[in-house]
Amino acid sequence: MNELPVHPRLAPAGSWPPFRIAASVVALAALLGIARVGAQQFTLSNLVDTTFTAPGHGNFTSFSVSSIGNNNVAYNGIYSGGNGIYSSTVGTTGATLIADFTTTAPGQGTFNGFSRPTVSGNSVAFQGGYAGGGGLYTGTVGTVGASLVADFTTTAPGQAVTFNSFDFPAISGATVAFAGSYTGGTGIYTGTVGGSVLSRVADRSTIVPGQTVPFTSFLGFNGSRPAVSGSNVAFVGGYATGSGVYTATVGSAGVTRAADTTTIAPGHGAFSAFSNPALSGNNLAFLGNYGGGTGIYTVGVDGFGLSVVVDTSTIAPGHGAFTFLGPAALNGNNLAFVGSYSGGRGIFAVIGGGLIDVVNTGDPLFGSILTGINIDSFGYAGNQITFSYGLQNGRIGVGVVNVIPEPSTWAMTICGLGVAGIGLRFRRGARRE
Repeated sequence: MNELPVHPRLAPAGSWPPFRIAASVVALAALLGIARVGAQQFTLSNLVDTTFTAPGHGNFTSFSVSSIGNNNVAYNGIYSGGNGIYSSTVGTTGATLIADFTTTAPGQGTFNGFSRPTVSGNSVAFQGGYAGGGGLYTGTVGTVGASLVADFTTTAPGQAVTFNSFDFPAISGATVAFAGSYTGGTGIYTGTVGGSVLSRVADRSTIVPGQTVPFTSFLGFNGSRPAVSGSNVAFVGGYATGSGVYTATVGSAGVTRAADTTTIAPGHGAFSAFSNPALSGNNLAFLGNYGGGTGIYTVGVDGFGLSVVVDTSTIAPGHGAFTFLGPAALNGNNLAFVGSYSGGRGIFAVIGGGLIDVVNTGDPLFGSILTGINIDSFGYAGNQITFSYGLQNGRIGVGVVNVIPEPSTWAMTICGLGVAGIGLRFRRGARRE
């Protein structure tokens, strides 16, 4: 099974590789766009695809994974000769430009590359490159232009030198969280939409909780960005003899350990690596590796209540055991993820404590057959899950799953699944917006 490549930090002009997709929708969904799994109902809608024109250019040729917040979906769209940051609105089709290769990077020349963005409300955060450098920026849905968060002229907090690289940013409300590097070090920082003041969350001078040594790195095994929800920040940090997932509070000193390589993965041995933290209020989800497998886990931001949601010993509903698990997108007490199994790949959701098969490869969708799918850890908000897809007829696009709540029938759904080894223990907290 070919897995999706990680989008490059600064994508130059070019094509995005075709996606492999998963879908477990009945044939009627091809006509009505409706899927029912047990008691849970979903509608799947197209937002934009490669038959649509990139504003000011030719047709799109591919898309990054997408992010959602307040009915707004943001993504990196690629066209012949360039790429840009765009948004779509749930319930409509087409793309609205935020920034592309004709847009000026504040204080610099025009942009020449972008990473996948994240969105919160009407604000979008993204990484952009320009001749001789790069930076982190915010934009507004429906408006062309970018505001600076930090670039290669910005001094790293607590240092005497400027940043020289950035990883994908995350946004929640007016707070932007990111990993930034400078000569001799790297760290996790926060900034604000439209603001110029940065704060340090952790860097190589920060002592690792439970250890006597400082952090040495801040990227997970997938090169994952930090997560932010309200005043909570989560990140993967490495140190001399291990790594872990950690949380902090914006504007406050101190780092809390959620799990590290001394922590036992439920049902297995100790964790060996971590990636892709996701936050929703006080709930934290992450990918964790252990000897012989990978799992998705949840824990409170205070480090209590570690539970396994699924791992590679879990049976994918209607299929065999999972062979690959993608990042979890967290929304309150529910989450969604892409999982692969022998012969296929799909979007799965944990809603009301039950594991549900949403959509899989080989199923009909949007007038063709699904051949590839992916979701981002910022891809679930409200009752909506956004996904990037590929079809047998060659179309590539961005869509949305609308989850139709039926709370009176959750018990029937959970009992009907008969899936063993699935635990979900969340703490109360508002979803990320």
